Amino acid sequence: MQTTRIIIRRAGTIERLEQVTEALPDPAPDSVQVRVEAAGVAFGDIYTRQGQAFGIRYPAGMGLDVTGIIEQVGADVTTLAPGQRVTSVPIRGGHCTALNLPASKLVMVPDGLDAVTVAAMTFNYLTAYQLLHDAAAAAPGQHILVHAAAGGVGSAILDLARLHGVSAYGTASAKKHSLIRALGAVPIDYRSDDFVARVLLASDAGVDACFDPIGGITLWRSLAALRHGGVLVSFGLLSARESPLNVPITFAGLGAARLRGRRAVFYHVPDDDAKNRAQIAHLLMLLRDGSITPTIAARVPLAEVGRAHTLLESGASAGKVVLVV
Repeated sequence: MQTTRIIIRRAGTIERLEQVTEALPDPAPDSVQVRVEAAGVAFGDIYTRQGQAFGIRYPAGMGLDVTGIIEQVGADVTTLAPGQRVTSVPIRGGHCTALNLPASKLVMVPDGLDAVTVAAMTFNYLTAYQLLHDAAAAAPGQHILVHAAAGGVGSAILDLARLHGVSAYGTASAKKHSLIRALGAVPIDYRSDDFVARVLLASDAGVDACFDPIGGITLWRSLAALRHGGVLVSFGLLSARESPLNVPITFAGLGAARLRGRRAVFYHVPDDDAKNRAQIAHLLMLLRDGSITPTIAARVPLAEVGRAHTLLESGASAGKVVLVV
């Protein structure tokens, strides 16, 4: 079997993204071969392309998640079978037409769910679930502030917060406020509103948790919006694209949070197959019964992956950009 993969040989612009077609060997005894139907595009892919991902080595495959149909199973795999739809995260190399994956990283997709919707959910909602429940331990009745709230992970946090009985404020440009309201949150225009003043006016003592993928000065200002004992959850460094100085500024802010009586966490999805599988399976049940609804920003053919990167980087999209194979 052959596969076409998206790779990058060295950091740079979208012009460095390449399609490489090569033979795909049979899966190892503990692995399965998956024909890819859809895969999400995340800022982790942007960071990899730009050379800002931690520990990245080139050439590198792109794609943190993948959804598709099993074509072949290894000799030792007994829990999965050809023809089943599966999803997986986190991996590297999901932007392809087919690949081999360890069975331990796969979750069966319930009947009735299409691949694009699952791909829009898998990585973003797993991240959001862990941010909300593991990193922040948010409880019903609490209040949270979410930056970049109309993005893939931000909108997923709002969706899960609504389901959990947590009240949310979300920063975004004005044109995306309808989405934030639809997810049960209060929108704040980061261009024209002072989000600290808005939050303190509404919540008095401040929010219980703030979720920040931006870093830099935004993270420092978020400290002022947190109540005493609240938690600042950093899960990205979008501001590093503007200046590399925002990296040390971000980590200095996390240290300052502890000095000011707040908790601070820099979070990423762990390489824990058992935990991730269990949480993805739970999220798939919520998706199947309509409790959560991923927002799909765009469906882009795999061959147009550069356009998907441009769309995500521009900040014009709301929700998840999905590559369709």
